[in-house]
Amino acid sequence: MRFEKTYVDKPVTGWLLTLTLAWMINPVQAAVHSVQVLGFGFIPNTLTIEAGDTVVWLNPLNLSANIASANGLFRCSDTCELDPNDGNGQVNALWQFTYVTFHQSGVFNYSNEANGVTGTITVVPPASGQIHTISASNFSFTPSAISVNPGDVLRLVNTGGFHNVRSDDDRLICSEGCFGSGFNSSRPYTASSALWESYVRVFEPGLIPYYCEAHGAPGGVGMSGVVTVLDNYLKNPGFDTDLSHWTTPSTPPASWGSADANGSGTSGSAQVSSTAAGAAVEVEVLRQCVPALVGVFHYGAQVNIPAGQSSTGAVKLQLRYFPASASCTGTSSLQASTEVAQTGAWVMSQATPMRVDLSQIQSGGASLEFSVWLRKNEAGGQFAAAIDNAFVLQDLVYLNGFDQ
Repeated sequence: MRFEKTYVDKPVTGWLLTLTLAWMINPVQAAVHSVQVLGFGFIPNTLTIEAGDTVVWLNPLNLSANIASANGLFRCSDTCELDPNDGNGQVNALWQFTYVTFHQSGVFNYSNEANGVTGTITVVPPASGQIHTISASNFSFTPSAISVNPGDVLRLVNTGGFHNVRSDDDRLICSEGCFGSGFNSSRPYTASSALWESYVRVFEPGLIPYYCEAHGAPGGVGMSGVVTVLDNYLKNPGFDTDLSHWTTPSTPPASWGSADANGSGTSGSAQVSSTAAGAAVEVEVLRQCVPALVGVFHYGAQVNIPAGQSSTGAVKLQLRYFPASASCTGTSSLQASTEVAQTGAWVMSQATPMRVDLSQIQSGGASLEFSVWLRKNEAGGQFAAAIDNAFVLQDLVYLNGFDQ
């Protein structure tokens, strides 16, 4: 899986241009901002970007130049410093581009040491995508397990102790700085007692197991956690501002609410309820149909059932496979479900995966229907719940040959 470009050594130009275009095509993913290096200055000489974004300085005329942070945090040309004043990043004409990824907010003044021209990068907290905070404190991460969507941002913070965050495959290593960002060791990525904060945007679906180097180890040993980046088939799975793309078949119909499972002030959830007259009656409250073929499909959602309601009950998440219909009509050949009855907090419910092989497919296309049902246990009264971060994702095989 790829989190983002975090390697110190420079790739070939074509690879960089391809990567830049890929990032720019999807506005949710981290942006790449370009700055021209000219003899009389930088164009533009001031930029405001989001934490997690990358700035590429272009030197197509092969001018004798470099990019040097005013406070000694980075110096780059054909290479970037690993340690302050280690000889890398000196003024020379051997490069056409260099780049730095800014994982921390702040104002960064820099210059070309060949002629003294200056520029400024202002880095603000991310405003695009959803932000998920993972806090390191004492001997644990909170939360230690979290599911996010591609393009979401991990806000990694140390609220107390000597910690960092390192993924099991070493592609993500952050504390005061992040590995391979272009910053030198004066902003370390090893374990630190500083109250650090770093932003990392994640892209590709899969698992990101991680640990603290001081108090844990790969494989979930000690102080560790895991981030699941979902490959979501569902549209509007986080109910950002409304219930678009969802069918609401119940009475009363589902509605949008501002309560968000991740505490976001810019997103919300689906508010669902049942006033069915009988006891133990199941009512379908949300539904979405998505095209699908073969694979192993995981599904689930975050559910919050308020305590103290006039009726108890449960939330059922259901997945059905329609082998001969692209629109979830006709007869389903596979069906699976899971229930949540815990009250008073957001619960991530993930069901046993559904496996669909080639023998299941018939003519006319195939589709999956994800639905949410409420079961009210007592006659009379009302049973309600909130639904957020629903997902239907498919197992992928990665370049290392291992399944998700």
